[in-house]
Amino acid sequence: MNLNTLFPREKIQAFEKINSLRALARLLFELSLIFFLFYLGVKSTWYVYPLIVLMIASRQHALLVLMHDASHGVLVKTKFLNDFLGEFIAWNHFMLMRGYRRHHRKHHVLRNLNTMKDPDFARKQNHKWIFPMKRSKLIKILLSDLLMFNTYELIQEAKDAKNNELSSRTDKIIFLSRIVYYITLFIILVSNNYLKNYILFWVIPMLSFLKVILRVRSIADHFNTGNTSHLDRTRSIEAPLLERILIAPCNIGIHNEHHIYANVPYYNLLRLRRYMMKNLTYKNSHICSRSYYQTLFRELTYEG
Repeated sequence: MNLNTLFPREKIQAFEKINSLRALARLLFELSLIFFLFYLGVKSTWYVYPLIVLMIASRQHALLVLMHDASHGVLVKTKFLNDFLGEFIAWNHFMLMRGYRRHHRKHHVLRNLNTMKDPDFARKQNHKWIFPMKRSKLIKILLSDLLMFNTYELIQEAKDAKNNELSSRTDKIIFLSRIVYYITLFIILVSNNYLKNYILFWVIPMLSFLKVILRVRSIADHFNTGNTSHLDRTRSIEAPLLERILIAPCNIGIHNEHHIYANVPYYNLLRLRRYMMKNLTYKNSHICSRSYYQTLFRELTYEG
């Protein structure tokens, strides 16, 4: 199928325009919100801790979506600043954007999506990623994520060793810079007695609720799709407000359109979707759900 026939290139280019100020404002907003949640967490009593952790994890995910845009080179216009911000976000999630980018570009080859040539698909060939799945089994897996029993799996995903190899001078500079950053951060945290709060309000959210969010999104985005053409290989979720806040920030639920046109920044994805939906071929071929709950607990699981 020729996508340029369905959607003329000049039309798509209008959606690919980068608004650096908008992206920087969103990054500043997310960072400010996280620091505010840190403050609330430190000042609050223990029984609101789970809610604080959930909200921080949701904002960690928002930062990862911005890093994801940076990996596509569409966060800000200036390449150096784009990569600097992407690495800064990635380092604070204990990963390298440069490695993620190598991995993710392979995931974005449409003809390879949901095949063994897709690294995301290939590494999920085990019993935790076979759908449809018994609802009780999925709930147990999500609880294991929440209770941090699946932390090793998260570490392996973040490490992505084959893509983090030091194969160039730039790789080595970024790797060493990352080590210096971690050492500096550790010294600052210890010398100011912040290490405990850092673990409570940054590391634990990442290893618990963020792990759940990432699994939910991965399942909903990529499993049991049509795979009959380039138009139905992933699923878009038109999520309600609460799900957008907790699971799908920065329009990441508009996932099918993103996979078809990966150079469209997050803030233009809704406009892109509205444009693509005017095409009946696309409208009748693509896959869309109304919520993550519906996708997981009605479409992709069964009683048992």
